[in-house]
Amino acid sequence: MVTRCLIIICLLFSISCKQHSKDEKIELNNTDNEQLERKQETKNKAVTYIFNLTMEWAIRVDELKVSKNTITGSIKQKAEGIDDDFTIVNLEKREYLEDRLTALIKSNLHRAEKKEGGQWLLRVIKPTDTIMLYSYNLSDRSRFIREYFKVMKSMYPDNENFEYPEIR
Repeated sequence: MVTRCLIIICLLFSISCKQHSKDEKIELNNTDNEQLERKQETKNKAVTYIFNLTMEWAIRVDELKVSKNTITGSIKQKAEGIDDDFTIVNLEKREYLEDRLTALIKSNLHRAEKKEGGQWLLRVIKPTDTIMLYSYNLSDRSRFIREYFKVMKSMYPDNENFEYPEIR
């Protein structure tokens, strides 16, 4: 009888230990999954800004990616009738302070409603939605580009691509 009790106790003890180790494995797997989900969420939090700075025959599109407090991107430009192909300038990765581009967009939210004759000026692509801003004539577009260049010049002070041409 004592032997049977010892066998039963040993069996119960071994079963409970095995069950505990299975729980640990499940807990570890959940932790791994949570870490993967956090990495994916961080990756998905990247915001893309596409600026259409085209004016008449000068074609220019700037694409910026903001992720984890850094900004990087490229400038694609071409002068129709002069350049055969687009010139692409890659921007080096820099620290990004949220308020710079956000302030530019907030001050231009009146451009979000598309009216007849509007041309897209900016696309802000977030994981959950897209914001588009429009311009309606060259003067309007030029004012926005001047604001944009000022913001970008603060982030890339040595980059000549963000110097707004002065007319004297």
